[in-house]
Amino acid sequence: MKLNYLLSIGCLFFISSLKAQVLIGQKAEGVQAHAMLDIYNHADNPAQAQGILFPKVDNETELPLYDPTQPDLFQDDPTMEGMLLYQSDIAKVRYYDGEKWNTTLYEDRLADVSRISFNEKAESPKMVCTLVFCGNQTLSPLVYRTTDFDRLAVVKTNGDFSMQINETGFYRFNINLMIRTSGIHVTPPVISVRALKKTPNQTEAILTRRDVALNDAILITSNTARLAATTFQAFVQKGDLIKFQLSGAVDILTVADVYELVQDDRSYIEIERIL
Repeated sequence: MKLNYLLSIGCLFFISSLKAQVLIGQKAEGVQAHAMLDIYNHADNPAQAQGILFPKVDNETELPLYDPTQPDLFQDDPTMEGMLLYQSDIAKVRYYDGEKWNTTLYEDRLADVSRISFNEKAESPKMVCTLVFCGNQTLSPLVYRTTDFDRLAVVKTNGDFSMQINETGFYRFNINLMIRTSGIHVTPPVISVRALKKTPNQTEAILTRRDVALNDAILITSNTARLAATTFQAFVQKGDLIKFQLSGAVDILTVADVYELVQDDRSYIEIERIL
């Protein structure tokens, strides 16, 4: 009976200590005043140094509340805000903010960038131009290459719309395209790049249209690949869908021409979140 009584007193003391402050390890100054849990590491003694091993998941789909039908891929649960898990495939600790799982602070620049290029095995988009008409092509579907990355998780297949923005903010779109022309030009041929947006309520709008000269040289010969590069910034809402279209330019010196996208590592779209 006396032993049980002493054990009960000890358990109550231990539980009371857990509800107040807990110190793991030994240090002369005792537990830190503002810490519920204070873990002391013997930094001056590598043989005794120990760390915290976070619970692990293999990939993003194993994180709690994962739901591919949600714009940000996760269901909301404010009661889980602050939870930490280690994701093995990207070798990073992720934290839940009540709406989605984020990577921890101090990540490199690539954490806010996706770079997307085109399927080399697919048929190259072509735009046929005549004296009075020039067709257009939608750059879809966009696919990964082995050198690409999708840190913003924006690559989706939604019909012609190939990118889905998962977080509201300002984004910079860098477009770098190699275009092959089949005609001979006295003035530099121009390619027109359009970015279109569809909101969750299905409203479509043009984010931007840029006319880009393919080369400053006079007399561009046929079957020569030239660079069309442009950049723009736009405010995009969470859940917005983005697609890009190409068309050639019609002028009085163009009788007939074909513009073709060269699908190699020089043609890509890079998306960077800047705010």
